[in-house]
Amino acid sequence: MAKVATAKQTGGGGFEFEDKVTAYFLAYLLSGKLPLQPELGLIERIDFQVRPLGWLFDDLLLTMNDGKYNHKVAVSVKSNRQVTGSGFPPEIVKDIWNQYLNADQRVFDSELDFMMFVVSPLARSVSEDFSILINAAKVTTMLNYSLLNFAFRLSTTSYTIGTK
Repeated sequence: MAKVATAKQTGGGGFEFEDKVTAYFLAYLLSGKLPLQPELGLIERIDFQVRPLGWLFDDLLLTMNDGKYNHKVAVSVKSNRQVTGSGFPPEIVKDIWNQYLNADQRVFDSELDFMMFVVSPLARSVSEDFSILINAAKVTTMLNYSLLNFAFRLSTTSYTIGTK
C-alpha cells in the first residue's frame, strides 16, 4: 500500500521552515552584521540547494569572510524532529562524516569550513542533555584538553560530565 503524505508535507511546512531560516541569514547578509561567531566574519554570499556542487548539507551554503579567509558553512534545514534521546538520524551522521572526510567530493576544508544542522526545537530532555555536553566540550577546549581525549573519555562508562 502506498504511503500517504502528511498535511505538512503537501502543504509545504518544511519549505516554510526553510524559508524562515533563509530569511534569518538574508537579514544578516543585508544588514552587514555578524550572524554566527565573530571569527567567521560576515556573510558574503548565500547559495541554495548545493548538492550538485558536492555539499551533503545542501539546503544553504553560506560563504563568510573574516577579513583573511573565506569560510563555507553548509546548512541542512529539517522542520521535523531529528535529534532525539536516541541521537541523530543515521543518514545525517553518515552525511556529516562523508562531508568531513571528503568521501564523495573534495569541497569541505576541515580547517576553514563548518556544517550546521538547523532543526525544529528539541525535546526538553534532549536540549538539557545537549547543553551539558556542549558546556563540557567548551570547558575541555578552555583547559586546552584534546577533543579526541574528550571523545575517548565520553565513551568510557565510568566517565560523567554532569548530573540532572
